[in-house]
Order: sequence, then structure tokens, then C-alpha cells
Amino acid sequence: MLEINDKNKAKMHPILKLLKVVSILAVLLINLAVIPNANAQSESYPYTVSEFYEALKFNFWGDQIPLSIEISPNSDDPSTGTITYASHNQGISRYVYPIKINNVATKTIEVTDYLGEVRNVNVNTEIIIHTSTQEVSIPSSYLFVNRNGSLALATTVPAYLTQTLSMDSYFELTQISGPILSSDYDISHAVNQADWTNDFYYNHVNMPTKVSVSYNTETDNLGSVTFELGERSVTYEAVFETIPQVDLRMESTLADVEPIRYIKANTRIRLSNPSSNDFPAELANDLFMFYNKKEGISLATTYYSSSGLSSDYDLKAEAVAQ
Repeated sequence: MLEINDKNKAKMHPILKLLKVVSILAVLLINLAVIPNANAQSESYPYTVSEFYEALKFNFWGDQIPLSIEISPNSDDPSTGTITYASHNQGISRYVYPIKINNVATKTIEVTDYLGEVRNVNVNTEIIIHTSTQEVSIPSSYLFVNRNGSLALATTVPAYLTQTLSMDSYFELTQISGPILSSDYDISHAVNQADWTNDFYYNHVNMPTKVSVSYNTETDNLGSVTFELGERSVTYEAVFETIPQVDLRMESTLADVEPIRYIKANTRIRLSNPSSNDFPAELANDLFMFYNKKEGISLATTYYSSSGLSSDYDLKAEAVAQ
């Protein structure tokens, strides 16, 4: 072992002392500047929703709450943006207000889901809604991740959209489109990739005759979807996604199955770049694939037809694989 004599120790002592001081300062700086900043938000706001830059659309499928809400952040400041209310019953009725999104101390609120079940949830991400008149006042809404791993919106309902609800009650709306903000979620309702390619058929009047879904196994979750409408057809580029569970209200034509039922889905197909622009824009709405009650595969789609959208704005139509 190399030994250091007393003389050398004396010479090295100031250097060792300086190094020790520098090390202590470095540790203090790390502890004081980095760790508190990294953990402050999660410790102070454990139920916060991460920042997002794309529009989020939410729907409520309850019979008495025909409502969809879209939250759109500003591109230059995602803590501000707009909230749009659309009544399913009133079809084209839309109300748009500016909003401010910020984190607040943990708050426990009571929410009612689309099946009428009431429970308490903890929230940190508040949406403050600004109106242009003092005669209209809308309480804050809250974003949170629900028990399905889906992003959800707890909101009250303006009285002019429906007369059946209390302004003091919060209702849980499920995210139906937009970026996925939660990373840990149940995918028990996802459809296996091996089943993504199928031909689906409607049994509805004035609907497309066939929807052909094709998944390209050589690409990253890409494929195509073709709608056949009589002698005409249109093909879209498709992106297949496994998403947090969404709850959908759907009309079914399967034998011995209730005509209107709620279904759960984890597999979403997003469409873009149609081969022709001579078809209804609603054809490009998201599709949801799921296993049906006959142990087959179905698509939940927008209820589009030659006569336009269904008067039940939230209702999906079922196309069944054959």
C-alpha cells in the first residue's frame, strides 16, 4: 500500500478540505434545487393531470345528460384556452367560453357516472370558466384520471342545456378523443392485433354497406379503412391505438341482444387523408373495435346515413364482422 508521510499529508490537507467543501456544496445544491422542484408538483398535487396541447373531447352517455364538451388549449399557453358545450338534444346548440387551467389543493368532490353511480374522487386540476355576462355563472370543472385509467372531466351542467340537473352536482364525462394523458390503465377490452383486419357489415337503413378494416403488420400500428356506399367507396389511412377504456352508447342489430346498450372499448382507429372528398365528413370520425356479446368482433361508429347524422348525437352504430 502506498503510504503518505506526514509532510505530504500537511501539504495535501488544504486541497482535501477544499474538495470536501465542494462535495458538500454539490450535494446541498442537488438536494435543495433539483429534488424539491422535481417532486413538488407530485407531492402537492398528487391527482394532477399533465399538461396537454391538443383538444380533448368528452361525452356523457346518460339518458338525462345529453352532453359533449371539448377543451381546447391555446398553442402558445396551454394553461388557457376554450371550453365548448354541445347539447345532444339540441344538435347544433354550442356554447364557447374562455378558460384557465391550473392546479389547486387536493379537493374531494362527488361525481355521478353515466350509469348513475355516485362516488367521491380527488382532484387537483381545475378548469375555471369565464363567461361574458354576470347573469351566467358556471362553477369550475375538474380533470382527473378515473378508475378505468381514462381521462375524465367532472363538470356541472349549465341550466340552459338541460333542465333536469342540479348546478351543484358534478357529472363524470369520459374522454372520447384527444391525446392519451394517462400511462397506466386496464386494457381488458382491447382487441388482439390478429383480429384487426376484418370486413364489417351494418344492418341499418341508409348506412354504408360494408367497412373493410386492414392492418399492415409490417408497419407501426398503421393500416387502412374503406367504406363502401353502394357503387362508391372511399379509403382512409388508419392508425390503430390501444387507449384507456371508453364507454359508448350504441345501437345493435345483433339477434337476441338489447337494441341499445353500453359497451366498453380499448381499441381505437383514427382516420385521415380520404381518397375522395365527395363523402360525408362524419365518415372520418374515430372508430372503436370491441368483442361483442356473440363472441365476435364489432365496430362502434358514428351513426351516419344518407339522411345525415342520427338525432341521438351520442348514439353509435354497430357494424359486425362476418
